[in-house]
Amino acid sequence: MVRKLSLQEMQDIYEKQMKTDFPPAEIKPFSAIRSMCERGEYTGLGMLTDEGRLLAYAFFVLCRPDAQAVLLDYFAVDKDRRGEGVGTCMLQEIKKIYSDIPVLLESEDPDHACNEADVKKRERRLSFYHRNNALDTGVRARVYGVDYVVLQLSLPGQEPEEDCARKVLGELYHTMFSPEQLATKVEIDGKPASCV
Repeated sequence: MVRKLSLQEMQDIYEKQMKTDFPPAEIKPFSAIRSMCERGEYTGLGMLTDEGRLLAYAFFVLCRPDAQAVLLDYFAVDKDRRGEGVGTCMLQEIKKIYSDIPVLLESEDPDHACNEADVKKRERRLSFYHRNNALDTGVRARVYGVDYVVLQLSLPGQEPEEDCARKVLGELYHTMFSPEQLATKVEIDGKPASCV
């Protein structure tokens, strides 16, 4: 079962799981998540067993007004359940829940990996997303020095439009970052995100 998470559930996941699921540099302070949630700009979904055990979670930035697009900000599967299809099932549910709006996600660009092991890890992640109908938008982003390929989760027959993806990503980044960060730490296709 996939359902919306409460703010308290998101905080519990943040404190108990995110810190082992993601590198410390990739985790924003929970105060930022809380503020965005309170403004209606952030939400979370969880896949749970019938007994309430969390199998997977996804946190999203919502593009305002009216959540016309979402950015998959964090996505992880319980470490004991990886390789069992849980991640694929969760992505399929995400596509159903957000079937009428673009769902963008960032995946670290293999062309900017620091070594061969990192290249393989990034390619494996991209391959997982591609198997689940995440299509390359043609847009590239750099956030705090990390280079990303921007993908869009798509239903069969849907094709992402590069200009639309670039515009939507710019709007989502304006939700997430301050004007100073947009000008100095966040780029879309090689330009400061403040200009997009």
